[in-house]
Amino acid sequence: MPPRAHPSVLCTATIVREDANCDAPFTIRSIALFTARRLGEDEMQFELAHKAFDCSMPRTEILDGLACRIPPSATLIIRGAAPGPNDLRRALTTGTDCEADVGFIARRTDRVSIHMIDCAHEQIEDLATRFDLQLASEGALLPERCRCAPAEVQAIWANFVCAVSEIQEARTLIASFRAWQALEKAKPLPF
Repeated sequence: MPPRAHPSVLCTATIVREDANCDAPFTIRSIALFTARRLGEDEMQFELAHKAFDCSMPRTEILDGLACRIPPSATLIIRGAAPGPNDLRRALTTGTDCEADVGFIARRTDRVSIHMIDCAHEQIEDLATRFDLQLASEGALLPERCRCAPAEVQAIWANFVCAVSEIQEARTLIASFRAWQALEKAKPLPF
């Protein structure tokens, strides 16, 4: 049996900022976290968390909340420009209020392997379309970007699966995901 590419626990996260073109760490307005856990040979468990915040919520509280939801020893994937080795080292060691989100999360989690991926919007958009996920359009306003964050983290997970998994593993993972999607869509809306 070939080795599995999908870690036992894989999380994908997105952080929506006030200004989509700004990497300022203090403008977080929404976060989404998608967690995929292996429960044996061919079983998966999925969980989706999504929160929105007003401008008064401190960045450290938001990121602490995100870090608390990431299981120990998980692999975390965040979409963004992949940092160079010096950028990541600086993010992991700086302790000021302007520290990078990735470094903050790394210090708050237990043995989590964090990877930043840099992939084209079109690539994620293509996968999102295949899985009936509605992404925010390019240049979208803040409310749309916040509302579509859960779809983005699911599409990032699908991108990972399609990029690194053997074909049989990918089919099994995608089938599990589709079943979970159907169950989620069948749930009654909360009032």
